[in-house]
Amino acid sequence: STVRNNVLPVLLEIFGENKHVDYPQKIFEQGLVTKKKGSNIADQETIAMAQSHSTANFTEIRQTIENMLGLLGLYDFELKETEHPSFVIGRAAEIIINGESIGILGEIHPEVLSNFEIEMPVAAAEINVDKLFEKVKSGKKNADIRLADFKIKKGDTLILEEFSPETKKYT
Repeated sequence: STVRNNVLPVLLEIFGENKHVDYPQKIFEQGLVTKKKGSNIADQETIAMAQSHSTANFTEIRQTIENMLGLLGLYDFELKETEHPSFVIGRAAEIIINGESIGILGEIHPEVLSNFEIEMPVAAAEINVDKLFEKVKSGKKNADIRLADFKIKKGDTLILEEFSPETKKYT
């Protein structure tokens, strides 16, 4: 049995072993990690995701994270540039929600890629799932609210139809 403090190295190992598999390769793993903060040691659930192909970059993994957080209703987050030895300087960011860091994302440093014998660029992220779902359950979420540009009253029925530009009709 082994104690690990990050999930991301497992994904990098998989990429290193799967160079013969067609690209793009997109993988993730969720698992338990152990973190030490001061004299305290605690287990936490973590999810890591990584994308490898010839043009994998910071923007792509940022979009993946933004989409995931949006699906969870977490629109009020910040990406704060950070430095981490596994990531390219200037191409890494902490994921911050309500002032608390819940993870990191960025482009994997070429030296790290070389250490795992990875031949393609990799963009990756790792998120503390415990903190993530704490934010989801807290109810502190922002959502887009738009005012109607038409008059409605309580009891009105709203019918949503999709407009087809080809037929110029509603379906």
